[in-house]
Amino acid sequence: MDIRLKKTDIFEGYEVLDDGRKGTSAIVYRIVRENREYALKLYVGQLYHEDKVRFEREAKYLCTLNHPNIVKGHYLGHANFRPYIILEYIDGITLKEFRAANLD
Repeated sequence: MDIRLKKTDIFEGYEVLDDGRKGTSAIVYRIVRENREYALKLYVGQLYHEDKVRFEREAKYLCTLNHPNIVKGHYLGHANFRPYIILEYIDGITLKEFRAANLD
């Protein structure tokens, strides 16, 4: 089962502001609640145990770290048996876009 959100959907009380950007095993959406923007990283890959554990471990670390060069994690949850993490929202380009612009 693949979870896809679209602009204006409501996810766990957050309003989805865009159609998301897909990575290898997750889609990252820009979301808002109470006039504050966040990023939602939603695991959408195959439900292999090892991949799910790795995603959840990453999320737990992000929720405990506090460093100016690391995005802050706010909450780890599950929806439809899939893990997700609510992160601080940082406006900018993706790593893929950065690499493409800097590979001459």
